[in-house]
Amino acid sequence: MKAPPTARLFQNENMVTRRQAGEMLLVPVRNDVADVRGMLYLLPNAVAVRAWECLAEGPTFSELAEKISAEFDGERSRIEYDLTEFLDQLRSIGALQEREDGR
Repeated sequence: MKAPPTARLFQNENMVTRRQAGEMLLVPVRNDVADVRGMLYLLPNAVAVRAWECLAEGPTFSELAEKISAEFDGERSRIEYDLTEFLDQLRSIGALQEREDGR
């Protein structure tokens, strides 16, 4: 599912990142942290890590795709497809926030 063109995309504030053994994990911040192992999400590659970092700035989908295209090799259409898939995964775990007003 592609975000509306004017929507700003942000990291969910209730997710933190942890680097471990050269990989980046997204970890939910919870009051009850008895077992978060099932809720961890491993960012699969350098492009995903960079896209996640860019979400701190609140880009639109187009701005995010432009930034990733400038930093990584690949056809723009493929980058947009991969970003859409990645953002859908973030939505499914509650790690992505979308705001029309940018706040």
